[in-house]
Amino acid sequence: MRLTTGCAALALLATACGSTVQYRASAGAPLAQDQGLSAPTGPATPATAAPGATVPQQAGSLPGTTTQPGTAPNGPSSAGSLAPPSATVKGGVSATSVTVGIVYLVNAGAANAAIGGQGITTGNEPADARAVIADLNSRGGLLGHKVVPLFFQRDAQSTSPVADQAQRECAYFTQDHKVFTVLLANGPVDWAEKPCLNKGGVPAVTSHIVSLDDGDPRLGWNVDVAGMSEHSLATAQIKAVESQKWLDPWNSATGSSGTSPAKVGVISYDLPAVNQAVDQVIVPGLQRLGHPADPQNRYRIAIPQATSDTAATEAALQNAVLKLRSNNVDHVVVVDNGGAMTLLLANNLYSQRYFPRLAGTSSNGFQALLTGGNIQPQVLHGLVGAGWEPVIDLPFSDKQATPQRASCLHLLRAAGQTFTDANAEAVALGYCDKLSFLQAAVRLGGSLSAAAYLSAVDHLGAFATARGLGSHFAAGRHDGGNGYRDLLFDTGCGCVSYTGPTRTLV
Repeated sequence: MRLTTGCAALALLATACGSTVQYRASAGAPLAQDQGLSAPTGPATPATAAPGATVPQQAGSLPGTTTQPGTAPNGPSSAGSLAPPSATVKGGVSATSVTVGIVYLVNAGAANAAIGGQGITTGNEPADARAVIADLNSRGGLLGHKVVPLFFQRDAQSTSPVADQAQRECAYFTQDHKVFTVLLANGPVDWAEKPCLNKGGVPAVTSHIVSLDDGDPRLGWNVDVAGMSEHSLATAQIKAVESQKWLDPWNSATGSSGTSPAKVGVISYDLPAVNQAVDQVIVPGLQRLGHPADPQNRYRIAIPQATSDTAATEAALQNAVLKLRSNNVDHVVVVDNGGAMTLLLANNLYSQRYFPRLAGTSSNGFQALLTGGNIQPQVLHGLVGAGWEPVIDLPFSDKQATPQRASCLHLLRAAGQTFTDANAEAVALGYCDKLSFLQAAVRLGGSLSAAAYLSAVDHLGAFATARGLGSHFAAGRHDGGNGYRDLLFDTGCGCVSYTGPTRTLV
């Protein structure tokens, strides 16, 4: 198998995976944050698309969509070299409308299938976005301004280097056109694009499982509505390891209980935010629990920046598995960013009949991979972790829908949208997340300016707390995820399940 450099394939479930509707701030509706974990409390209030809304049936070329934009001369560079843009930028705002950039993927299913991820797609993203925007506009848009989408089509099978793709997209939104904000996914191209967008005065909004932005003041213009920061992810992961007695003896040859003390390894991506979380949370946490991960059993896997890098990335992962096995490691913490690493790792483990006990999070996508038949259940025996994305964590038939999620699905289905896999539904729900969050923030800020919007994001937590609602947003904290549940692999159903109450981090 080969990793590709497209967002959907490299970060298999990272294309927008918001599985909850964190903010429903339409006219007359309260701001709500539920992390997608609470049980339904009553029937959802249906939301309907605006009458006559046009919803394309295929994700092809659309008005305002380009596949060959110009190249930005001031493309992505080191975030440390960027000066903060002017906070008075009003790009994309007219007297009656506000333009919102939207990046969407094509060929995602094929790109995922190329690395063994069958049946994991992104659905029809333009149609999802248009349905949610029609509903938003029917409720007053953004401060009375009609939301006008400006689409950019990204090919998940592109062989262009990540930096080149990011430059083209950034130029499209900051030079060729003007937008108030851009709704992005969360993969290598997106990570490379954000500094360039911010330099041009454009904040980015994502709704993913995990955020790489939180805690980095250089990226403080960006928000992840549903995802946890890497630090929070690691904290939840260690708490789950402790509460579920993951470090009990394990036999990696049989994938069952053992007799020898746990010997622990860690596999993660080589990204600054991930490295920091591993070094500051995972490693000290294991040490505190009496089972330190020896440096020789900790592996950081490079993310390919071009097609020519992919063979080296896969080889590094295979080498890590061989070394862990030869070192008799029987417990492995896997810090993934969307499932691609987990997919390749699980299949490598199975081929070697090596079954260490795994610990992960929603960002591993264990159940989504299992549902698609892409990994073998034996690899997951003994699995524990922390989960906050039910549509990804649980069997696709197990909805556990909150009223907010049900409301979003209602308006999407009313517009003709159906979903064949968990990831496609999660991507669609992400548009409800991002757009209703955007509405809540600009309503609180009271103005369609970058300064008002950013100030509102920093105060959204206090706004929600005053109304008896929870929020993780605050100055310097732009990751929305705060609640999680312990998850485990249930041999009875052969599936991943939640266990215990909802827990909070702050």
